[in-house]
Amino acid sequence: MKFFTVGRVGSFGTSSLEVEDNGGKLGSIETKVAGGTR
Repeated sequence: MKFFTVGRVGSFGTSSLEVEDNGGKLGSIETKVAGGTR
């Protein structure tokens, strides 16, 4: 469930810790989550 939150919230930048920790990785996860969710 965290993946969905990180993917969606990451877009807005609410998760500073997650974005800073997985800056590059988050991008990949975000794309995967966005594609899978939509």
